[in-house]
Amino acid sequence: MNSCTGVEARKNNLIVFSYLIIIVTLSLTCSLFIVFDNTKPIYYSSLSILPLIFALCSCIALNVYKHLFKKVSITIIILTYFIRMVVLPFIIYLGDYSILFGNYNVVIPYDLLFNNMGKAISLMGYEALIIFTTIATSNFTDNRKELNKNFLDLKSESTKKSLFFKGTIFAMILFVFTCLLIFPSLKNYISFFIAGSEEENIRNYIRLLNIRANVPSIIYWIYIMFVDLLQIFLPIVLIEYIFKKIGRHNTKRALLLSFCIIFMVLLFMTPEKARSIQLAVSLFLVLHFIYPQHIRKIIPFALVFVSIFSLIALLLKSGVYREESDLWGFVSETLNAYFSGPLNVVASISMQQNSSIKLIISDILNSLPFVKHYFMEWDTTPKYFNYSIKGTGATVSKIIPMIGQGYFYFGFLLSPIISIISIKVAMKLEKIANLTTNIFKRYLYIFATINFALSPVLYNFNISLSTFWDIIIILILMKLADLKLRKKTIGI
Repeated sequence: MNSCTGVEARKNNLIVFSYLIIIVTLSLTCSLFIVFDNTKPIYYSSLSILPLIFALCSCIALNVYKHLFKKVSITIIILTYFIRMVVLPFIIYLGDYSILFGNYNVVIPYDLLFNNMGKAISLMGYEALIIFTTIATSNFTDNRKELNKNFLDLKSESTKKSLFFKGTIFAMILFVFTCLLIFPSLKNYISFFIAGSEEENIRNYIRLLNIRANVPSIIYWIYIMFVDLLQIFLPIVLIEYIFKKIGRHNTKRALLLSFCIIFMVLLFMTPEKARSIQLAVSLFLVLHFIYPQHIRKIIPFALVFVSIFSLIALLLKSGVYREESDLWGFVSETLNAYFSGPLNVVASISMQQNSSIKLIISDILNSLPFVKHYFMEWDTTPKYFNYSIKGTGATVSKIIPMIGQGYFYFGFLLSPIISIISIKVAMKLEKIANLTTNIFKRYLYIFATINFALSPVLYNFNISLSTFWDIIIILILMKLADLKLRKKTIGI
């Protein structure tokens, strides 16, 4: 037994060491390309330190790399920071540092942005060091005794739907279809695959603003809330139904139907397009939980599919199909927007507005489902961020980085606080998910884990909080359904 444990430990150490060698080699190579580039603008003189800081972060959190591709939260944190700190600077270099905010004039002077670029890069490095130190000192051990004790047969752990739960789903679907019949323009809230460019995104956003003006407010916001909630829990309800009715005696057919549902989730998107990808990944991980032997065989193919899907989406977003396409320039703009690159961070720390308690409260209230309808006119940090770039009255289409939001709230030293909370919540939720054998709840916890793990790099406080409240609403509905079912069972 001890011999097997020793062999396993040596194997894990070798894998971790291999990861470190790859990370350090790639980081050092990217950094050297930037350092020895004589055409590099002076305001990007410190860009080369980002890959080096990521290599240092990897050394600090070396013990965490044994969880890479094993724990969802850790895998997401490491990969997103790798893209942000190593890949993006190298793509900016390949794009001849031509990265801009888009094909329009910006309000905030580029001279101010360039003067603050060194500070923004330092802030990005500081946050990465804090985040990786946090995960390096975290406890990743699951309570295996509790897990084994609670690991019941899935037959008894699938969600039992009460009449209340079924009625709630039916009422939401009925309301959505009724709204579409009365106000056909509401169909534009749902789009096919992914928009082809930033300009297309802006046109869609303006179209949504026009819809909002022509549909009664109360109808519009209830419709939006119901669509968002159905997008989260309708797929898992269908997959769980397939498991109960087909999966136990015809696994291949059940898997085929389940993958069709995941494909539909990826195909039809709301304005929060990244949510569809998160949901698809969450559903895939639940399938791995339900059908472990079968899913394990197709994981390599699934990774290839997700990589190709993401690459196609990135190329479409980058406008590579245009005749005048500057591939690396457009790709660097897209990665900067989605992974909170240096230009977005410097814009967030260059905002001229002052932070206040009212602004923080407004960010919270504007993240609450339906409640935000009553506070839409209040200023928020995402509004300030977009106004600083594009002027007052601009569409709020760009995401303020979480580190920039933290800087705006608390200053340089305390700026990573929101990011730290986000990753700690992600790791805690993953532990809860691993101890949960209820298919529906496990899916929700995995989805929440992915959302909070992505947030420091891809999202901000407002988006994370909005998704959090969506999940809370679903859990409340489930709790009410359980109470109704329990009362019915005992004859109350």
